[in-house]
Amino acid sequence: MGDALFVAVSDTQSIYAFNRKSGCLYWQRNLGSNLRSALSLGKLADGRPVLAIGDEAGGVAVVEARGGAVVWHKNVGVDRFSTITGPISVRGDIIYVPQSTTETIATVDPKYECCRASGAVSANRLSDGHRLWIHRIVREPVRRGKSNAEALRRDIGDRLTLVRLDHASHAILPEQPKAVTALLVAFFTVAVTS
Repeated sequence: MGDALFVAVSDTQSIYAFNRKSGCLYWQRNLGSNLRSALSLGKLADGRPVLAIGDEAGGVAVVEARGGAVVWHKNVGVDRFSTITGPISVRGDIIYVPQSTTETIATVDPKYECCRASGAVSANRLSDGHRLWIHRIVREPVRRGKSNAEALRRDIGDRLTLVRLDHASHAILPEQPKAVTALLVAFFTVAVTS
């Protein structure tokens, strides 16, 4: 922007504004969390240029490009595993925030019931961060019975062998592959939790 060059540094949790010709520092703003997305430039309704950036904890910050004052900084994630790693798109007073998930890290715990989180995209107001809408990539889990194993056994019967593996969910060993495949496709169309 003009003579300004903006750099986000995850290790220092900060955005820096430099003079792109001289290298002199205009300002630096620490946001208190590891920054993960690219910086995106936008303008507020009053014409002030601002920068939007996402962090590893599902937060988005909008700061003034001149001076680095924080306009707002809040969590916009869909759940506790949300992380913002992709670039935020700015269109007028709307920012589109791509959200990823760090749930895969939680799955190293053998007691963690997998697959409750998903990526998402949200639309938020640039001026104040208010969420306009959010779209999850995977639908919310729906409880379908006492457990996955019991529901599968009920629906498939003796055509299925369930084996419990350490650090994994149920493994399916079908004796009638085509019939079991058709039932599983229908069964897993909606996310299942135990």
